[in-house]
Amino acid sequence: AEGSAPVVPGLGVVACREKDELVGVARTKLGNDPMHHRLLQSVWRHLAADEQAPLRVGDHWTSIGFQGTDPATDLRGVGLLGLLHLLLLAERAPGALRAGLAASRHGSRHFPFAAASFNFSKLAVDLLLEGKLTSLCNAAGGAEHVVARLYVGAFCRFLARWEHERLSIEDFGTALRDLSTLAARSPQLLVREGEV
Repeated sequence: AEGSAPVVPGLGVVACREKDELVGVARTKLGNDPMHHRLLQSVWRHLAADEQAPLRVGDHWTSIGFQGTDPATDLRGVGLLGLLHLLLLAERAPGALRAGLAASRHGSRHFPFAAASFNFSKLAVDLLLEGKLTSLCNAAGGAEHVVARLYVGAFCRFLARWEHERLSIEDFGTALRDLSTLAARSPQLLVREGEV
């Protein structure tokens, strides 16, 4: 059916259902739904370390790495999954989140933190749909945790590399390509690293 998630050959029943749910969340656009607004406010509270929830649209979003005034624009391609992954990072790897946010605000080596994160959400879902996570999902008995751990592992590795190699925005594409290649070849490595 149109709009349904692609079939991934060999994916177990539970993993297949979770794949469909993940794709559904990734296709869900940030809208005017009160739940969407609360999710966005939770991301703000964790990333900005500010209990005062801001307006849905405004310049304040750039301070946590959105590229414009409307977060919905940056979420194209990952939908609400991008926001959920940011909250997951805050929960599972708070040190990496804080260090990454600090690095993203560096005077000459800055990068859009939230927008960068969404690339790794997309990478994890793409690998699932390409069948590159099938054996890991089947072994784990589902897809949700594998995709989540791959996201955390890949984004944390990116953040560590950014600092260690003192990368700048000009290096972003290369770093993303390198991690995408690693994730496609050895997803189990990044899934293991994402088990923090």
